[in-house]
Amino acid sequence: MDVATVSDQGLVTAIKNGSAVITARSGSLSTTASITVSQTPGRIVIEPRMAELKSIGETVQLTSTVQDRNQHPVSGAEVTWQSGDAEVASVSDQGLVTAVGNGTVRISARSGSASAFIEVTVMAPSADRPVLAMLYEATGGPEWTDNTNWLTDAPVDEWYGVTANSKGRVVTLNLFNNNLNGSIPMEVGQLTYIEDLNFNSNQLSGEIPASIGQLSNLGKLNLSNNRLSGGIPVSIGQLSNLSELLITWNDLSGSIPVEIGQLIRLDKLTLYRNQLSGEIPQELGKLSNLVQLRIGNNQFTGGIPATLGQMENLEVMALENNNLAGEIPAELGRLSQLTILELSQNKLTGVPPSELGSLLNLVTLQLANNAQMIGPLPGSYTNLDLLNLNLDGTNLCIPASPEFQTWIEGIDNVTADTCADPEIEAP
Repeated sequence: MDVATVSDQGLVTAIKNGSAVITARSGSLSTTASITVSQTPGRIVIEPRMAELKSIGETVQLTSTVQDRNQHPVSGAEVTWQSGDAEVASVSDQGLVTAVGNGTVRISARSGSASAFIEVTVMAPSADRPVLAMLYEATGGPEWTDNTNWLTDAPVDEWYGVTANSKGRVVTLNLFNNNLNGSIPMEVGQLTYIEDLNFNSNQLSGEIPASIGQLSNLGKLNLSNNRLSGGIPVSIGQLSNLSELLITWNDLSGSIPVEIGQLIRLDKLTLYRNQLSGEIPQELGKLSNLVQLRIGNNQFTGGIPATLGQMENLEVMALENNNLAGEIPAELGRLSQLTILELSQNKLTGVPPSELGSLLNLVTLQLANNAQMIGPLPGSYTNLDLLNLNLDGTNLCIPASPEFQTWIEGIDNVTADTCADPEIEAP
């Protein structure tokens, strides 16, 4: 077949790739011109035009046709394939697309300067669906206050209390006050994408499963207001992204694991109203980002660790209603951000340290019902701009000096006695 044809008017038309010589004659005169035909890609057509995959690992074969600008096929043109998100779908050098995770992705083909793409959607059932089903069965799902769409074919993102990412993995599970009964199944540790787990205000019982320590992306854990028993799993110390650990109003026993001191991102630790015992771990002093420490209404013994004075961002320290003994450490005077210091209902002794007078942000100081605390308040306390002061049930007193009496008059809520001997001076 000719590489090119030429009309009587000299119009040359390419037929196929190659070279040809065009000759022009007039009488005895002639001349020639060399013609080279070499197609270049002008566009690419991909088939099928779109694809939808229903399961992880499912495949679809894409084909491409490279055409020149006149839409004629370019024989032997090389095509390269690329996936816009390999976590949704991958593509081989031959255009075979494989589903990896839920979402929509562009699969593109390129040849020379020409390119084209199609969209591939992966809509596989969530890998977390079986775990959610186990949770439903273990906690009396049919009796939940709201179980909309649970165990249906709807995407898990449409199940009540569930938020999922684009790949269908659970990132939030919020079943607050939803009448959950039974125990938390160990399979919950398979929800490895979860960032926020809230079972607050239910009737959950049994122990906290150790598998919860596998939730490496967990930022907030709220198990408060249930009937949980047993100890706090040591594995919680593995949750390096945890910022809030809330397990109040339960029946937990045993000590606080020292491993909690590894949770350097923690800003809220609230464990009040349990049956926890033992000494407060010194390792809690490593929690430099902690803002709230609420562990009152337990059975803690021993002294208040001086290392707690290292928590430079702490605003609330609530250790009330325990069996803590000894004197208040002077190191607590370093907590420059502290607004609430609640130490009532313990067995503390002596005079509170003068260093607490440096806590210029303090508004509440509760020392009530520590019968062995005795003596006048230190003079430095007149530097504090308190709203609440309670010394009831102690042998602490307010010096009778004009400076102290003026200070007391400026506090909204005061339960304290003036020292009986007017000659007693503040230390």
